Amino acid sequence: MSWASQIKHLYWRFRHPGRSKTELDEEVQSYFDVVVERQMLRGLSREEAERAARLEFGGADRVKEKVREGRAGAEMETTWRDFHYALRALRKNPGFAVAAVLSLGLGLGANTAIFTLVNTVMLKSLPVKDADRLFFMDSSGGKDRGNAPPYPCYERMRDSNHYFSGMAAFSSDRFKVTIDGAPEQINGQYASGSFFNVLGVGAIVGRVMTPEDDSKFGAGEPQGAVAVISYGLWKRRFGGDLSVIGKSVQVGETWTTIVGVTPPGFNGLEPGFPSDMTIPIALNPGVRSKAMWWFGVVGRLKEGATPEQARAELDATFQTYLSEIGMKGDQHFNGIALIRAAKGFDGLRQRFGKPLLIVMTIVGLVLLIGCANVANLLLARAGTRRGEIALRLAMGASRSRLIRLLFTEGTMLSTIAAGVGVLFARWGVSALVALFSGIRGRIVIEPHFDGAVVVFISAAALVTTLLFSIAPALYTSRADAARPGGSAPAGPAGFRFGAGQVLVVIQIMLSAVLLCGAALFLRSLHNLTHLDAGFQRESILTMQVDATLPWGGHKPSLEAEEEYGRVGRMWEELLDSVRAFPQVEAVSASSMAPLNGRYRGLGMKISGEPDGAEFRHSTSLNEVSSGFFDAFGVALLAGRSFTPGDRASSPRVAILSETAARAEFHDSSPLGRRVTFPGQDVTAEYEIVGIVRDVRYGSLRKDAEPMVYLPIEQAIAPLPGVAVAVRSRDADGVLSVLRRRAREIVPGGFISNVATVRQLMDDSLLVERLLSILANLFGGLALLLAAVGLYGIISFTVIRRTREIGVRIALGAQRSAVLWMVLSKTIGLAAMGLALGIPFVFVAKRYIDSELFGLHTQDPLAIAGAALALTSVVLAAGIWPAWRGSRLDPMTSLRQE
Repeated sequence: MSWASQIKHLYWRFRHPGRSKTELDEEVQSYFDVVVERQMLRGLSREEAERAARLEFGGADRVKEKVREGRAGAEMETTWRDFHYALRALRKNPGFAVAAVLSLGLGLGANTAIFTLVNTVMLKSLPVKDADRLFFMDSSGGKDRGNAPPYPCYERMRDSNHYFSGMAAFSSDRFKVTIDGAPEQINGQYASGSFFNVLGVGAIVGRVMTPEDDSKFGAGEPQGAVAVISYGLWKRRFGGDLSVIGKSVQVGETWTTIVGVTPPGFNGLEPGFPSDMTIPIALNPGVRSKAMWWFGVVGRLKEGATPEQARAELDATFQTYLSEIGMKGDQHFNGIALIRAAKGFDGLRQRFGKPLLIVMTIVGLVLLIGCANVANLLLARAGTRRGEIALRLAMGASRSRLIRLLFTEGTMLSTIAAGVGVLFARWGVSALVALFSGIRGRIVIEPHFDGAVVVFISAAALVTTLLFSIAPALYTSRADAARPGGSAPAGPAGFRFGAGQVLVVIQIMLSAVLLCGAALFLRSLHNLTHLDAGFQRESILTMQVDATLPWGGHKPSLEAEEEYGRVGRMWEELLDSVRAFPQVEAVSASSMAPLNGRYRGLGMKISGEPDGAEFRHSTSLNEVSSGFFDAFGVALLAGRSFTPGDRASSPRVAILSETAARAEFHDSSPLGRRVTFPGQDVTAEYEIVGIVRDVRYGSLRKDAEPMVYLPIEQAIAPLPGVAVAVRSRDADGVLSVLRRRAREIVPGGFISNVATVRQLMDDSLLVERLLSILANLFGGLALLLAAVGLYGIISFTVIRRTREIGVRIALGAQRSAVLWMVLSKTIGLAAMGLALGIPFVFVAKRYIDSELFGLHTQDPLAIAGAALALTSVVLAAGIWPAWRGSRLDPMTSLRQE
């Protein structure tokens, strides 16, 4: 028979199951009648002929089964019948079905939600052409993961290399853009004209940038600057209007013309930080600097070229350039490394990679606990099916056929649970995306349920089917065909009860591990939130204030001092507008605020040292107003603080952090010493007049960097934007005044990123909060599932021993003794689970140790708290069935089968 005929017949049988069954019955009966007639022709009576026919025939049901097995598509038909039977069985036991589906669905949903994030953050490649041939260039030998050499060196590499088909420079930034007169701040990037060509990304509307668009410093191209916007910005801000091409928008002080829209899905090279606008890198004044590291480079390797060949050629060019600018032998920028760029910059992966894998492990354990729960339910249900299974064996069914039927029931459960899990996962992903974005929505991820997610949940459902079906299937299939209506013999019954105990112990053990881990993460978060970071965190409102200022290029020192002093005075005038308010305790402006995650590094030379010594004194710079240390509560350790008298025309002064003072001057006092900052426009000397406490500007986990503070009117570089901080009892009222005064005093004044210091701390602890919230959430879920499993096994124990309990009470046993007899089983299981779980906690802590802070190797408080919570819940789960057992009526118990 052809395949087409087989499929046709199979479809007909599925479409008309009743007629197919009737025809098979008629066919078997006809054959049976023929055999009877043949026996009667041999001289037998009809009764004797029917008996002989049955002996020869082997039974009608067995013949029908053999006929079905010989049909085309028999396997598919058998599977269909098994699924149909499994569905009927679940419909007859809705309580069991709901409990099993929820136990599995929660676990599968949690695993799918977390895997969706793992897939988005760690596994997906950029939506560009041949992403595996893209490489980032790093000039620190791989330490910075993508910090390219200064722009003049990049240009030399771009034009003289033989192994890259193209290179492009880019730098992410926050742009103040004005569209139709309305200012706003968006994520954007500067990029060279070859950027989109190197990546192989086109435009869905208009065109992308070309090298001609990036050919003129300060202007982009001779006809003016152009901009390419993202699909998201086009839809969000312009409503997908095609007439956006040719529209003029102001970026900072530069007018640009929109020439194209990138495809949906492409948001730049930094996953989690989408770029909505790309403008020529020639607009950035940093391209003229010979010793400034501020951008990244991506290159496309030629076919046949190897990364090592390309790296060696680029490194030779870089070393020559370092010699030319006097930085040969620098300890940090010491060599070129090529880093694969197929997945974009790995900043998001480095920050969230291990935490996501930890959470993935946690939800995997939750799923195991759910599987143990379902296995326990199936074992309990198996006790009611032993008669059915024994009857099937007596009628000729093979044990392998029965195991297949039971696994089919498990597959049906997993399939339904997977569907429920997808619903949980969709809700969970939305909640996780909101959690990932942080307080201020800085991180943007767009997870999708793609093919990888479908494969994952399908594989997870299959594995769970195997996990929870093995023990019940083996136990049920061991039924005795000789006892189709009787109870199970002692051996299998013991196996059933023992298996249930083992599963409960495993659940408690895994729950103990998860709860201890959750307690450790919670303690770590507590330690970080109460860490002394060198500044106060209450009642302080921060914001970014940006100005639209022309940049006239590098200037002689005196001219730079005068111009930068005017800009600093402008910021002081903005602060003066609210300083006199009675509700304002302190107000400040600075180039950086605590916990903003940025550092501006530069070389510092101590007067009297030889040239080149500045490369031994690397420090960070913060230019601040006179009220900065008061606003943030930074303690003065020695000398004096800045005052309103530290003007541009006053003697130049500086303040060091305690780490900077100790690193540069060791045991001697730095007060009165003078320093300069080579390579900057301002070359004047600054006298050190004070030392202040260290402040953590980056991660709370890391020690404070050496910092030098300068008065804002004595800045060594232009300040087109500052971080303003206000300590006030009426922050909202002060904010409204600052917004108005910023429009009046500051050219193009625009306020953004308004947040309290407490919110900044919460954002900086996003990973820790993520781990703490998810670990405690899933730890609680695991504990709930374990409690349900324990409740089920103790209840089953009480039911199984009902007659024994009745006899004990009838013979005079105290009900309290019966209560303790049952409750001791609960305590024993809990103690065994804890005893097995605690050693695993110490093993797990080694894996999660890098995500903890301020905890000893064995934190007794976390472990004791988790053990107490687990014991309390376990006892609560066991007390009700124990109390119910102690309340049994002896007469009713003795009459029970």
